[in-house]
Amino acid sequence: YNVVNVEAPGNPIDFATESSEDYNIKLTWSAVEDADGYEVSRYSNKTEKQQVIANTADTVFYDEFVKQDAEYTYIIRAYKQLSSGQKVFNASNNTANINVNNLNLEITELNDNSVTIRWHPIEGAAGYEIWRYDSDKTEPEVISRIYNNETTWKDEKLMTCQEYRYEVVAMGRGLYSECTVTTPPAKPTLNSVAKTGYAGIQVKWSKVEGADGYEVLRTDAKGNKLTKKFANGATVSWKNTALKTGTKYTYKVRAYKQLADGSKIFGVYSAAKAATPVLNKPVIKSLTAGSKSITVKWNKVEGANGYEVYRSTAKNGKYTRVMTIKNGSTLSWKNTKLVKGKTYYYKVKAYRVVDKKNVYSSISLSKYTKSK
Repeated sequence: YNVVNVEAPGNPIDFATESSEDYNIKLTWSAVEDADGYEVSRYSNKTEKQQVIANTADTVFYDEFVKQDAEYTYIIRAYKQLSSGQKVFNASNNTANINVNNLNLEITELNDNSVTIRWHPIEGAAGYEIWRYDSDKTEPEVISRIYNNETTWKDEKLMTCQEYRYEVVAMGRGLYSECTVTTPPAKPTLNSVAKTGYAGIQVKWSKVEGADGYEVLRTDAKGNKLTKKFANGATVSWKNTALKTGTKYTYKVRAYKQLADGSKIFGVYSAAKAATPVLNKPVIKSLTAGSKSITVKWNKVEGANGYEVYRSTAKNGKYTRVMTIKNGSTLSWKNTKLVKGKTYYYKVKAYRVVDKKNVYSSISLSKYTKSK
C-alpha cells in the first residue's frame, strides 16, 4: 500500500465551540466524506503548549479537562487511517477559539479596608453568588447573593494587609470566576516635619500595623522629587541631611506590604507637611564699653559663613548695618569713633552662602549700652 497515492480527506467545516454549564467545552463540526476519524488538538494560554487530546470518529467532542479563567484554541483535522496504522492528514486545518470563563472577574477599586469587584453579565443566570476566602479562615463563605442585573459589588470593613480570594458564581449556569487581592496598609499619620539646624529636617510618622516598610516622598521648592525607602515596618523616622539652607521641603509618607512574588502593594500617602532648614538666630552675649567704643560679642551659629551687625540709637528706632563679617568663626567686633556717653543699641544676624547668595537667620534680640 503506497502512502503517496492515498488522497487526504478534506477539512471539517462548521467547526464551533460552546461552553456548557458543567465547565466542559463542547466541540462540533460537520462530517468529512471518506474520513476515518478526526484528531483534536488544544492550545491553552495557561500552558502555552499544543497537545493532541482526542482521536474520534464522532463529530462531537467534550473537553472535560479545562480550567477557569483560560483561553483555549482548538484545532480539528480529518484523517485517513492506513493499514499500517499511519494517518494521512490534509495539509491545512480548522481552528476555533473560546474563553472558558466569560465572567472576567476583575478588581476595579482597592482600599485598605474595602474592595470593589466587577464581572461580565451571563445570559440566563438566575443571579450571582459571591464567595470569599479569608487568609485567616479555613473555610470559604458566601458573603452575598445578587438576584438582579447588578454586576458590581463592594466588600467593606476588610482588614488591612490581608489576602482575600473572591469567587463569583453565575447561578443556574455553573460558570464562575475568581481573583485574589491583598489589601494595602492603612494611611500613616505624618506626626512632625521639623528643621534640625541649617541643613537638616527630622521627619516622624506613625507606625502602620502590618506594614513591611515605608516610602517618604520629598519635594523641594523647584518641584524636584526624591523617594526615600525604608524596608522595615518598625522604622518611623528619618533625619534628612545635606539640605540647602533656606529651601522649603515638603514631605509625605506611605506604607507598603511585601507580597510573596516580590512585588509591593502600597497604601495611600499621608497628608503633606513642610519645613525649611535655617540658621539659628544669634544671641548677643555681651556689650563692653570703652573710650568712644563698644565691643559686641555673640555666640557661634552652626553653619554660618559670616555675620552682620546692626546698630541704632533708639530701642525702637531704625537699625542700620554697620559691619559685615565674612568669617563664621569671628564672634566679636569693636565699634569705634562713637560719641562719648551716648547709648547705642545692637543686633546681629548670621548668614550662609547658598548658590552664591546669602541666606540669613532671624535677627537677634537687641542689647544696648553707653560708650565711655
